[in-house]
Amino acid sequence: MSQKTRCVQLQEEPERGQSQRDAWRQYPMALGVMLDERPIIFYDQLGGGKADRPDDPSLWRIERFVQEVAKVRKALGLKEVHPYGHSWGTMLATDYILTGPTGIKSLILASPCLSAKRWVEDADKLIAELPPSVFAGSYGSSLIDI
Repeated sequence: MSQKTRCVQLQEEPERGQSQRDAWRQYPMALGVMLDERPIIFYDQLGGGKADRPDDPSLWRIERFVQEVAKVRKALGLKEVHPYGHSWGTMLATDYILTGPTGIKSLILASPCLSAKRWVEDADKLIAELPPSVFAGSYGSSLIDI
């Protein structure tokens, strides 16, 4: 394997159940460019891909996911990394960086959610602007409860 510093992919939504390798197949051009630059470590976080999907609510905390990143690095002997966060993974990458880990070469944020509070406020405004017909039909009123 190449001696270049690895890029560790932090997935966008672990609860979706899609493996990271499968998710990246949607972006072959971007993946090809990144692989030309450096090896990418894909791992399935708790709730994603082939990872466990426990019902224990205490496990669904950002602190646990941050600890998971540290454990993956330790298990793979990754002294230097480029964390790559996409969507929800950007929040995870940022919280991980805030713990002060050593060996961070760069931080890559793609489609970042920089403020969950602001995201919810924006989503509420957009939902309020939707015509009533959007909530009719097969979805019933379930979208209103988002």
